[in-house]
Amino acid sequence: MLRDPGNLDAAFAYADVSAKLGDNEAAVSALERMLLFNPNLPRVQLEIGALYFRMGSFEIARTYFERAAAANGARDRRFAAGPAAGLRSGRVALVG
Repeated sequence: MLRDPGNLDAAFAYADVSAKLGDNEAAVSALERMLLFNPNLPRVQLEIGALYFRMGSFEIARTYFERAAAANGARDRRFAAGPAAGLRSGRVALVG
């Protein structure tokens, strides 16, 4: 990843492993770096939102969820209303 910072596949794999090991900060860092190379990655924005949510940074998570929904064009209303809507209402429950 350090040799080729523009390799988005390697960055995503690193973020995935980091998140699975509980190093959410490292995962966020890798994913945010991906957005520097390509800011139009709704899946990455969604993943970052989920990681911030797990860390208890709900406002930042909501921002990323809303960006992902907007980039997605809100084609799927369940996606657009899902996590961000729960954060707005203050009623969010994690499953799994």
